[in-house]
Amino acid sequence: MPFLFSILGSDAFGLIGFFAVLQIIINLFGSGFTPTIAREIARSNSKHQNSQLISITRSFETIFQVLLCFIIVLAYFFSPWFSESWFHSDMPYLMLSEIIFMIFIICAIRFQSVLYLSVLRGYEDFFWLNSTAIIFNTFRFPVSFLIVYFYPDIKLYFYWQLIISILELVVLKIRTRKLLGFSSWRPGYFNLTNIKALKDFAKAVTITAIISVTIAQTDKLIMSNVLSLSDYGYFTICMMLSNGILMLGYPVGTVLMPRLTSLHANGKSIEFSNLYIKFTKFICIFIVPGAVVIAGYSNNVVYLFTSSSEAATWGGSVLNYYALGNAFLIVAGFQYYQQVAKGELKYHVRYSLGLLVASLPLIFIFGYQYGAIAVAIIWFVFRLISFVFWVPYIHKKLKTVKYLPWLFQGVVPSAAICSISYAFIKLNDDIIHDKILLLAILSISYFFIVSCCLLSYKVSDKLKLKLRLH
Repeated sequence: MPFLFSILGSDAFGLIGFFAVLQIIINLFGSGFTPTIAREIARSNSKHQNSQLISITRSFETIFQVLLCFIIVLAYFFSPWFSESWFHSDMPYLMLSEIIFMIFIICAIRFQSVLYLSVLRGYEDFFWLNSTAIIFNTFRFPVSFLIVYFYPDIKLYFYWQLIISILELVVLKIRTRKLLGFSSWRPGYFNLTNIKALKDFAKAVTITAIISVTIAQTDKLIMSNVLSLSDYGYFTICMMLSNGILMLGYPVGTVLMPRLTSLHANGKSIEFSNLYIKFTKFICIFIVPGAVVIAGYSNNVVYLFTSSSEAATWGGSVLNYYALGNAFLIVAGFQYYQQVAKGELKYHVRYSLGLLVASLPLIFIFGYQYGAIAVAIIWFVFRLISFVFWVPYIHKKLKTVKYLPWLFQGVVPSAAICSISYAFIKLNDDIIHDKILLLAILSISYFFIVSCCLLSYKVSDKLKLKLRLH
């Protein structure tokens, strides 16, 4: 997506950034329902034509359809206000209003798709899901890039996104109903009793999701008002590049949570702990080094995707803090997977509330006072504090996975290598204008750190084996 920046310009790309933030905010409407249904299906032994699961799915489906209509009506009335009062842009008023309305419609349709995605994840239907995701994401990103390359029009870009979103919704709906074993065209029904039975877990997830998204997206929303649409385009570049780290880790959580839920439900505590540590190693070996390279070469990474020295200078420091913060966040996220698997989210709710109370006032005050760099530093500091203090506390409370074995077997070897590597990479912030050379340096740096991390884990395993023998 950052390549669109050089074609459409920073103003148009700022709208793409707003689209990404709005999608996350709208998904909050279903934040309690989607993890709940995925967890119920993961726990169920008899899934096909399970009357309770069918009833729950169709009840949630009705709720989501009502919310979809509500979002579209809301968008109709508020799109003119956004275009006139929120954004600072030279884009024509009517054009901006039309694009914003279309953004809301796309987000509403994709919001409906999230329900079916949750059902399929609960089924662990990952081969089909991944295959379908490859197809739709190819049309959503590379193909849209080609379309805009030949016809550089931001409206055309969003029309294309609308078409893909509608097709994706239809395909996911058909697959969901096939797996559950009921007709795609028979009218649904709403069963309040089944939903009430799940209210405690759903309520906890909803509160957590609302707070988490408020914490994660408030800075983006504030910046869309504080910055000009052009500068917000630069900010969006940094967000998308740093969030790429989270996107790489997202499939891990998607696969891990239903599997951990199943292991816990069957009392397989040893398998639970081994799988938990194994996935932590995977994240630390292959994804954390990517965050280190992005942070260490932040100016150059922005330049690589935008060909703009101005964007690179503006966004280098911002990307650096967000990338490092996301590296801590993705590893610290494992304690949340434990809580979901056990169905005990009270600690995460308390943590989220505390984080909200502590960070939100700082984001508002320093965001409006000092801009993007201030919110980036706040983001990094709170992610670091959470990793250092909250993660061991949760391991101690849940007693599912021991903290020190997880830390020293899963995290420390990679953390040591990445810290040393970052110290060397950050020595030089000069922008490398030769993109082939730059890409080669980034690739070599990444694979070198990954290789060192792999070696460190092998050494660690050998030392552990020797200690056991003695």
